[in-house]
Amino acid sequence: MARGQARGAVQTHTGVDTGTRDVHNTGMTEAQVQRQILDGLRARGADCIVTHDAKHRPVTVGVSDIIAVLDGRVLFIEVKGEDGVASEEQRSFIARMMGKGHTAIIARSWDDVERHL
Repeated sequence: MARGQARGAVQTHTGVDTGTRDVHNTGMTEAQVQRQILDGLRARGADCIVTHDAKHRPVTVGVSDIIAVLDGRVLFIEVKGEDGVASEEQRSFIARMMGKGHTAIIARSWDDVERHL
């Protein structure tokens, strides 16, 4: 595997498994990626809910890290660092949200999110 590529499959808003791809965040932690994504969303006027400590709250298991509302759309964003892997519960949540017509993605950089706006 080349440097800067993620392991495993990645689901996109289309439901297509894109496999290994360039992640544009070589060396960034999940927290750094999340900050980058939140800054980008807020700069575009999105309202954002961060669920990073959802395991300590009574919420749906696997809920995405960021839920954003932008221009009447709801986006569900599971944030992963360079080597992060989505759990089965997270992948299931993404699939359910996509099934309801929402954009739901795994993002390793702001670029991943921006492609879906």
